[in-house]
Amino acid sequence: MRAMAGRDTKTRTSGVFARHKQRCALNADRSARCNCRPSYFGVCWDTGRRRPVKTRMMPSIEAARSARVDLQRKLDEGELPVETGIRFHEARERFVAAAREGRALNKHGHRYKQRALDDIEECLRVHAEPRLGS
Repeated sequence: MRAMAGRDTKTRTSGVFARHKQRCALNADRSARCNCRPSYFGVCWDTGRRRPVKTRMMPSIEAARSARVDLQRKLDEGELPVETGIRFHEARERFVAAAREGRALNKHGHRYKQRALDDIEECLRVHAEPRLGS
């Protein structure tokens, strides 16, 4: 199991942030000094998606700055593919359809029984979707 990340802080470099380890003194007290070796990442604004896009974690500020410049260039030239995530409603419909066709199998590798499919579909529709959203 992966440990939860620590605090993200600004650096002197525009658009580059430091992610401190969970055990860092900054997590307990904001006025404390850093006692870890943070990782760094760059952030650029994507006007097409209207949200920030982050680079991968880098070991140094210079690497994160360089990655941010590359990411910004790709955004400006339209080289990054637009990610269209699947909505929960659509995923539920796809899964139920695949299970009814026999393409989605249960944990034993067998087709779902009709009663089980009805129960799964109802639970996903009535309970999961309102709580998770569409």
